[in-house]
Amino acid sequence: MCRSAITSGGFARLELFDWGVRLRGVPVLSSWIVPTWEARYDELALAELVTLRFSRIAVWLRVRGEAGGIGFLSHFGEEILGELQAREVPVDRAVAQVASVAELYARGPQ
Repeated sequence: MCRSAITSGGFARLELFDWGVRLRGVPVLSSWIVPTWEARYDELALAELVTLRFSRIAVWLRVRGEAGGIGFLSHFGEEILGELQAREVPVDRAVAQVASVAELYARGPQ
């Protein structure tokens, strides 16, 4: 879920490393359309659950001092938040319903 694409596990991968997270397109299928996005855990201001009206829940990641963020649609949002929280990333488990992805980008820096 970014300004130009909304995707999930079929076309993108959310990878957790010892240093941080990476979201990238699956090679061959969508690596040319899904941007590679990385952040260190200490750069993340918040990981939260968000949903559009008729959408699955996404984990929305915000970087400190920056507006917007990036999201990953997943049935495993709670598990992802648990992994991020274990790495000392602030999390919000309340599911925020938004009218559009643009609303997520309109929020100010964290």
